[in-house]
Amino acid sequence: MLLRAVEVNRQQLVQLTNLVNSLVAGNIRPVEQLPDNITLPLTTVEQVDELEERLSRDSAFVNVLENHLGLIGGTDVKETTRRILTAGLAPEVQRKFVLMGSQTKRKFDELKLKKVICNAVRRNALTKKATDAEIRAEVKTFLQTAGDRNGGRVERANEKKAASGN
Repeated sequence: MLLRAVEVNRQQLVQLTNLVNSLVAGNIRPVEQLPDNITLPLTTVEQVDELEERLSRDSAFVNVLENHLGLIGGTDVKETTRRILTAGLAPEVQRKFVLMGSQTKRKFDELKLKKVICNAVRRNALTKKATDAEIRAEVKTFLQTAGDRNGGRVERANEKKAASGN
């Protein structure tokens, strides 16, 4: 555990050194802001559909969104993926998706947003070598456990308790 923390600190130091060198050399791109009509996290499935439509027709917007989400950061693939998904999708929307789809939930795997998230994860210097499979696995787990977050687990336990009459 200690060695992992030392390695993460070393990677962060390398990342900061590279950032300072780029800053001195004038190679830093300006931070791209999202257009005014796009607000994250997305709070409805309809907003997800609208975003998907825009991602289909506007490749410049795809790049802006990847850059924006890529700035969220994290220390590893798991943390970075989860932070990006949390920033991009409100809990009520997270609960409406699973990776491969089901009878009651939509397929996240088919969204253009999934590719944007993969590319955003790779914008982080600490996760730039992440594979689609690694990111996909984290997305799968994140969406599977969405119902437990924000009081969902407690709510289900209370419903179960009330149904059993205790």
